[in-house]
Amino acid sequence: CRTVAPCEMRVYFVIAAIDVQYENCDARAGVVLFDDWSDAAPQAVFAHEVTDCADYVPGEFFRREMPVILQAIARTPRAIDVIVVDCYVDLADPDCPGLGRRLHRELGEQVTVVGVAKSRFRDATHAIEVVRGTSRRPLFVTAAGMPAREAAACISSMEGPHRVPRLLKLADAIARGHHAP
Repeated sequence: CRTVAPCEMRVYFVIAAIDVQYENCDARAGVVLFDDWSDAAPQAVFAHEVTDCADYVPGEFFRREMPVILQAIARTPRAIDVIVVDCYVDLADPDCPGLGRRLHRELGEQVTVVGVAKSRFRDATHAIEVVRGTSRRPLFVTAAGMPAREAAACISSMEGPHRVPRLLKLADAIARGHHAP
């Protein structure tokens, strides 16, 4: 989706799909690293476990999720260019930042963040709907660090015949403990 020569993409372009699941006060992040949006298989996968997470506070989801994601990113063996997370980047507009925008800012706006949400947020009229496979239900794509339409095209091009791309499903499975990395 970016205009980069194939050899440069393989050497320098790293995408991380990260999903987090909670059980009481503990969390597990599933991390899937890949080099190209169309990759069918990951370059690396791992789980990162955190104990004693912050409690969920309605409207402040980022306070619970951000520390887990940042710790997981710190364990990656390569520098990350793009992070794909199960959230909205902005809840309404950049004046109403979601987890994705806060993560982008926390990383010094040096790492692109693509949010892929499975359900519509009432105020997120800016989200780009992506319908994949035979599903009639869209994914809702937002982004920081790249245009949302470009991010939506990247998510649309990802491997897998179903609504949720294969590598994003893998991150979810690892976070749920269903896949041994």
